[in-house]
Amino acid sequence: MARFTADLESGSLADRVERDVASGESSGVAGTPTFFVNGRRHYGTYDFESLGESVRQARDRVLARTPVA
Repeated sequence: MARFTADLESGSLADRVERDVASGESSGVAGTPTFFVNGRRHYGTYDFESLGESVRQARDRVLARTPVA
């Protein structure tokens, strides 16, 4: 907590926070949590089943592009 307070009061991380906010806004983030799965924003609920399905779909997209040796 002491380090957090010191960093907050010093302003040393303000540029980093501003960059992160701008990055989130350009990615369509309107709040937290927002999940991205392999670079794609997850829309819908944040339950295990829904997020798991997004991960499975991302895996299938990757496998479809990977040549078989």
